[in-house]
Amino acid sequence: MIYDNTPTVPEEVQLNSADLLSKWGFGDGEWIDWLKEFGTFDTSAVLVELVRRKLIPALDQKVEIEVHYSTNHNPCRAKTVDGEDVVKWHTEADCPVKLTPEWIVVPGAEVLALAREMAQEDSENKERR
Repeated sequence: MIYDNTPTVPEEVQLNSADLLSKWGFGDGEWIDWLKEFGTFDTSAVLVELVRRKLIPALDQKVEIEVHYSTNHNPCRAKTVDGEDVVKWHTEADCPVKLTPEWIVVPGAEVLALAREMAQEDSENKERR
């Protein structure tokens, strides 16, 4: 029997809005680690950009985020929701703040395309230095 080890892109990636409210959100920051099967990508940076481009604009609430690139946890967390500071809830199990919609879906191919775009931009920026 021949096994095909060719990586496959997930059909879709679900981004849960409540993950913005948790230190352990987005699979503890590893939600899109499947990208590593397709190349060397900064998955934390891709996740942050995905949240900025797709999740935040889809939310019914105004959300400001803070970015933690030097963490082993979720790198992208809400700082405020409709002007209210929500940082204190990042380590709590039962956050009273609710974001809507509960989730959005992004095609996996679009996530991979974003990762490749960002890697290309990063490569071009390094060449200019």
